[in-house]
Amino acid sequence: MLRIRYGLLCGLLTALASTSSPAGASSPGVVLSPEAKWASGIADDFWKAFLDDREQQAAGLLSPELSKSLTTFEQDAGANWRPLEMPASAALGRMSRQCGRGASVKTDAIVASPQHNEVVLKGYLTGKSGVDEKRTLSDFTMRIAQEGPGGRWSIRYLLITHREEDAKKKP
Repeated sequence: MLRIRYGLLCGLLTALASTSSPAGASSPGVVLSPEAKWASGIADDFWKAFLDDREQQAAGLLSPELSKSLTTFEQDAGANWRPLEMPASAALGRMSRQCGRGASVKTDAIVASPQHNEVVLKGYLTGKSGVDEKRTLSDFTMRIAQEGPGGRWSIRYLLITHREEDAKKKP
């Protein structure tokens, strides 16, 4: 009787493993925690605003620390360089233009922390260059976290790596 139960359990686990995608990817077979679903919703809202030329709305979803890190630029004037303060939306606008016209987003992986207060999303954006109509590809990593117990969720880390020359290697 124990062998039958063990066999059924192994069969069930094998079936579940074959229907889910690796690294918690966002596909129909993967069940996300409520926190991961919430973070995915925030990411969706960010990408919709980011890709629709509404950078000010996208900037509202950033944590204060990330927003501040995007607002300081260095003006290179030789030995007389100076920091410039610009709104985070200006930096986001520059980043969205680098992704290309008509860009779309695909999330490959969604992973929640063991404490369920932080979620990491990884994927890529594709678009077309406004200069030569070549396909653009940008990988992204986004970390969304809750600001203390019961606090609001915000984007705390965003890395977009542009890879125009590698656009043919990924879908």
